[in-house]
Amino acid sequence: MFARELKANTRFTILWTFALSAWIVLISLFYPAFSENAAIIEKALESYPEAVRSLLGLSQDSLSSYMGFYTFVFNGVVELGAVQAMILGATVLFKERSGKTADFLFTKPVSRKQIMTSKLGAATLCLTFTTFVCFAVTIMTAIIISGDAVNMIIFFMIDMSLWFVQLIFMSLGLLIAVVFPNMKSATGIAVGSLLLSVIVYNALKPVMGGYNVRYLIPFHYFDSEWIVRYGSYEAPFVLTAILLIAASVAAGYAVYDKKDIHAA
Repeated sequence: MFARELKANTRFTILWTFALSAWIVLISLFYPAFSENAAIIEKALESYPEAVRSLLGLSQDSLSSYMGFYTFVFNGVVELGAVQAMILGATVLFKERSGKTADFLFTKPVSRKQIMTSKLGAATLCLTFTTFVCFAVTIMTAIIISGDAVNMIIFFMIDMSLWFVQLIFMSLGLLIAVVFPNMKSATGIAVGSLLLSVIVYNALKPVMGGYNVRYLIPFHYFDSEWIVRYGSYEAPFVLTAILLIAASVAAGYAVYDKKDIHAA
């Protein structure tokens, strides 16, 4: 069953991995132009409201080195990766129902927990593949484009935060699929969640403060600029991420094990 899930998700994973890798390369191609005109861009940024600068993900630190610029590039990587993960988490069960194979699976001598575990294991491996390919592309791009010394440890920590964020959204997608088995489009839910997160973050940031509002938005649990500056993750947000993943997966198991799920 694990191998079957891997095979079923192969094309999806390759396409999304290519998309994330292409984003890294294409946006990084702008780095030479940004670095050569850093003073002009920094002056222009000062005239923008803080909310706009936050939305763009650009700061003065983003222009001082390729690693700083990569923190800007990585914002898009995380958002795309979260959409990939939520679609994957939601469809690991949804596709069985829409493909009329749910009843067939339940006749096999395996428990629902075993089915769920196989599907989650395969999905996690797919996301791990995406993360490590992105890391390899990041390092090659940094060496070719930047000309700076490459701190592989920091780049690895930044890219591993993609994996953590993807696990969060995969588990949330799984929970949504279990609670709402009749959903029509996993892609719509994933993209909608992304847009809602951006709106909520920028709406509540002036009220709650930049630090506190991050607890509500998993995209911001891992601050790449913090990683570059201090070489570490922020422990409260790592703990929050772990608890959110564990709670979502546990709830997904509990509901799936008891809920009547029939093929469409």
